[in-house]
Amino acid sequence: MIEKTELLKENVMAATIKLVCLLVLCAWFFWSELLAMVWGMLGSSEKVHLLAVPVMVGLLIYLRRDALRANLTSGSFAGIVMIISGFLVYAFAMWPFNYGYVRDLAIIPVMGGIILASCGWRVFGLCVPILLLMLLAIPIPSRIYAAIVIRLETRTIGAVAKVLSLLPGTDVFVKGVDIVFSSTKSDSIVAMGESNRGARLLSAFGVLGTFVVFSEIRSWTRIFIAVIVAAPIVFLCNFLRLLFWAILNIYGQLPALSKMPRAISFVLSIVVLYGLFALMCDFKLNIFVEDKAADSMGELSGDCDDGR
Repeated sequence: MIEKTELLKENVMAATIKLVCLLVLCAWFFWSELLAMVWGMLGSSEKVHLLAVPVMVGLLIYLRRDALRANLTSGSFAGIVMIISGFLVYAFAMWPFNYGYVRDLAIIPVMGGIILASCGWRVFGLCVPILLLMLLAIPIPSRIYAAIVIRLETRTIGAVAKVLSLLPGTDVFVKGVDIVFSSTKSDSIVAMGESNRGARLLSAFGVLGTFVVFSEIRSWTRIFIAVIVAAPIVFLCNFLRLLFWAILNIYGQLPALSKMPRAISFVLSIVVLYGLFALMCDFKLNIFVEDKAADSMGELSGDCDDGR
């Protein structure tokens, strides 16, 4: 028994050293991309929340430390294939196609391949939520983000205006991406400018939701349900963010460009989102029978062999 324990410790130490060395080399190779992302986050109030992702990653690793240690294997050759694939994506995004966002994304398969090659399929499965958090932390370029979000966000602002019009003594209409209101107390505007700016906070909702769902090792059934309801919860909280913002502006008689209602509404919507995801994860139904094997195998490890 003592010999097995010592052997396990040696395997963990060897795998940890190999993993850390490869991750350091990965960070060195992608240093310019990582540095650009950090400076971009520091220079934008819409992205600064992404700096919390490394803390969340550290917490997930700490919470899963026993499962990671117990499921450690000698690694898989498939990890080498994944690493090479990531570098090929980076190379093609450098030449002949010059796409900076794709170069940023290439770090995810490289890091995933390093984990798979160093620690095996089971540990890789446990680390998929960590890779997902890192993927969500990569800022999407403004042009791509606007193309994806602008129509949806404009409709959300329209829905907020319809709800506000139900308030007594208030007339509301939408002008562009701003809400113009007239009440018994004042006439003003809620200058949201949301089609490309505040809408970036959707990534903050996604990051927090991912962290809450994967803060524990859960069964496949619960993860599947979480994936289905994640998008509706995120969009609901974004709607509530805009609604809280507008109500604070209207009834607080604040200036159109005041930052206070925007900050308060974001905090309130984050609290609501955390509560909804936590409630969903803890809600007990017969379909949410936790598989005891999930505690030892991880939610994505399945029955994978070390060589596959």
